[in-house]
Amino acid sequence: MDESSAKAALDETAPSKSSGDIWLVNDDPAQLMVQKRLLSRFCTSVTSFLSPLEALASARSVPSSPLLVTDFHMPGMDGPELAQFWCDLHDQARVLVVSASELSSKERIKVEKLPAERVKVLTSYRIAELKDQAQGWFEHSPRSDSRAHSVEDANLSKNSQRFDKSVLAKLSHLGGATFVTRTVARFVVNTPQKVTLIEEAFQEKDLSKMHATSHSLKGSCGLVGATALLAIADRLETATDPDRSDPLDFDTLRSTMVDLRKECTSTVQELEDSSKK
Repeated sequence: MDESSAKAALDETAPSKSSGDIWLVNDDPAQLMVQKRLLSRFCTSVTSFLSPLEALASARSVPSSPLLVTDFHMPGMDGPELAQFWCDLHDQARVLVVSASELSSKERIKVEKLPAERVKVLTSYRIAELKDQAQGWFEHSPRSDSRAHSVEDANLSKNSQRFDKSVLAKLSHLGGATFVTRTVARFVVNTPQKVTLIEEAFQEKDLSKMHATSHSLKGSCGLVGATALLAIADRLETATDPDRSDPLDFDTLRSTMVDLRKECTSTVQELEDSSKK
């Protein structure tokens, strides 16, 4: 969907653009696309980047916004580190750091060192919450979005236990059927590839790679409401957390890997079947 089509689809209910420019950083292209669309509903513009270093390089060469939304877990530089740079760069910085999962004790200590009046951390959030949380933080007055969502669930089975069908309904309300189709198509292609990367990391006993890829898979599942697969990815992310204190049970992990592949196949198949209806 191009920008004019998206605008036409949202004109009837689009809120006024009451915030300024936002810079957005997320290393997952699918999450970046959806987050940008959500934030664009209340701000003047969204400038997006796939890495913190890319955002910082641009900020040094062009005027940048003091308003920043950044993912927490990213390679090279994480969200809190970028947030601190942003506070040093902008006297009026306000930063929202988002994480799809709860933080470890080590990560919470890192967050506590950030200026609480300028940096907010949002954890274990649903994608639909991002707009209101960001708008409330940047405008100092949280607003609720009470518009009804009447779009159906992209033809998913009414008895499906794999999906939170309201997620796709909200995506459809946000960007229309074409936007949902594009998001689902990207998920269908990318998800089996991520599962294969996790399987390869398991064979190599590369727990760091397993942890990072499981986190990325969780984010992708959240975008389309694939709750069953998300739960398995969450189990893997938790099991391979480098900060865990108890020893890793490889037998349990091996069983979870079997569940991962099986649920990935079923989830992708259900989405593909729904697209043919």
